[in-house]
Amino acid sequence: MKSGDLSLEELFDLADREECVAQMRAHDLVSSLPSIGEVKAERIMARASIAKTRRIRGLGPSSEQNCFEPLCAEPLMLVLIGPGGVGKGTVAHGWSKRTIASG
Repeated sequence: MKSGDLSLEELFDLADREECVAQMRAHDLVSSLPSIGEVKAERIMARASIAKTRRIRGLGPSSEQNCFEPLCAEPLMLVLIGPGGVGKGTVAHGWSKRTIASG
């Protein structure tokens, strides 16, 4: 997963056929994704309401979607430049609230 040679869809298909993949913990899968470490993985799992000990086999369709769909979305970057005192902080705060609510 870390190298990007296997997609999430391919991994879930493989989990249907291979016991060792089905027994993998979902947290380990999330933390093995590129650019995701232990802290981000814990945050993602908590946001999706999935226990750290849950195994891939035990994930239902909604759990898979809640946990992994945001990881497949295009990353967004917001760059605010300009002089101080013009409201960049207000815009950034509103943007982060919108992003957290939708993701």
